[in-house]
This record gives sequence, C-alpha cells and structure tokens, in this order.
Amino acid sequence: RGDYIRIMTVDGVYAFARTLGEQNILVVLNASGQDRYLDVPCALLHWGDGRVVQSLLDGQKFTVTGGNLSINLPAWNSFWIA
Repeated sequence: RGDYIRIMTVDGVYAFARTLGEQNILVVLNASGQDRYLDVPCALLHWGDGRVVQSLLDGQKFTVTGGNLSINLPAWNSFWIA
C-alpha cells in the first residue's frame, strides 16, 4: 500500500521510499562489495533539517542535515529508516 518514490541509484546503492499519508519509510540498499558513505536526499519525504529518524532494524539514529541523511552503509547491507 502507499506510494513508491525512487530516491537515488548510484554505484550499487539503491534508495527508495514508501509513503502512506504521513507515514514514510526510507529503504537504502548497498548491493555492492564495498562500504559506501552516502548523502541521501530527503526533500521528497518532506523530512526537514533537524528531524531525527531511526533504523527499524537496529535502532541507529540519523539526523537530517542540509536536506540529507548522511549514512555509512556497509557492503551487502541495508537500512530501513522511519
């Protein structure tokens, strides 16, 4: 259910969101054998600077800064963020 939004694709990394009303989930997948440092844009999710979100898998917290989430994503790993 909800809308699908492609956020970014770069060097084996794919980020997309699912949205339904006020609910947003950002999924970031690293399908490469290398760790990646990413700045994932949040404008399409309407997540403003200072918003704190967290990984649904391990509870790690992230803060939107400059319109982006800065993420260190290990090889062959993913984050589900809400």
